[in-house]
Amino acid sequence: MKNSKEYMRKWREENRKTYKEYQRNYYVENKGKWKEYNSKDSFNCVYRILNTDGDVIRIGSTSNLRKRISNYMSEKVFKGWGIWKWFHVLKADKVEYIMVDSREKAFALECVLLKQETPLLNTNQVKTDYFDEYIESLGDVSDIEDLWEEYDISRYKNIYLNLL
Repeated sequence: MKNSKEYMRKWREENRKTYKEYQRNYYVENKGKWKEYNSKDSFNCVYRILNTDGDVIRIGSTSNLRKRISNYMSEKVFKGWGIWKWFHVLKADKVEYIMVDSREKAFALECVLLKQETPLLNTNQVKTDYFDEYIESLGDVSDIEDLWEEYDISRYKNIYLNLL
């Protein structure tokens, strides 16, 4: 093991210029792929996290759902705590979302849904003063159950099952 570490260190020192050139070329060649990957699931939406009983745990709005869910699932307290909290303690079962065309409408819809339902983790007061015009433009949102689409969180469920 020691010899392989020494060999790699020596190789990097001897081939430093080649190694830096490789890194630079890799970034330039794959720049488009990285931008596409980072913008995946990048859309304005309102999401809700439901538990196994069908109760709403959390309601929120975001412009990148993939990043938001991964932030929830990977807290930095220690490895696996975020996933453990969501699936074992809170019994999270699925994430549903509704796409909207602007950030303001997403926030307005979030405000309306927070007034209708009382999620476990949304304890802060919702300030709707700035979004009254958007809330009025939403109209009646009592019949939006058919609009919810399910977001795939099976990856996180599998990680949780492997922690058990």
